Amino acid sequence: RHTGLNPNFSTFIAFISEDSIGVAVLANSNSSYTDAIGEYALRWSSGERNIKVDDIEAVIDDYFLDIDTIFSVISMLLMIYLLSSIAFLLKIIFGIQNKKKRYKSISRKNIIKLSLALTGFMLVLMSIYLTPHLISGVSWETAIVWSSVSFPVAAVLLIISSFISYLIYSLSQIFS
Repeated sequence: RHTGLNPNFSTFIAFISEDSIGVAVLANSNSSYTDAIGEYALRWSSGERNIKVDDIEAVIDDYFLDIDTIFSVISMLLMIYLLSSIAFLLKIIFGIQNKKKRYKSISRKNIIKLSLALTGFMLVLMSIYLTPHLISGVSWETAIVWSSVSFPVAAVLLIISSFISYLIYSLSQIFS
């Protein structure tokens, strides 16, 4: 029996040599269903006909499904935040365009605030860049191949959300 262990797809290959039976199931997903289907097909091919779904033990757990669910939820929350931030940014931009918000002279205090905000934004970027290495000791290239699709999506949404937040903060310091 072999279950693959390759990124973003799974396999089930099993042989019963004494019965000359072999089963191979290939799937374009990380899922325990591949193993369950393979186990069912193997039992069916060997003559077992009263197979209950509960009797089939899946060798592959749904680790990738759990991770994908977590990062999908994070991505959805980031999308909600991003959409509301974009709406707020547009309100600021229209206020500047309609002269409801005016440029205010930049004081030393504002320069310090903007510098600290920029430093915070850079720290967020650095944290995102280091995340795969800190969690698993791998590069982003490896993380993208081996993780669920929702992981890099969440990272990109976090970068965009952080940038929009920095932009909103900066404009609110420059215009009142």
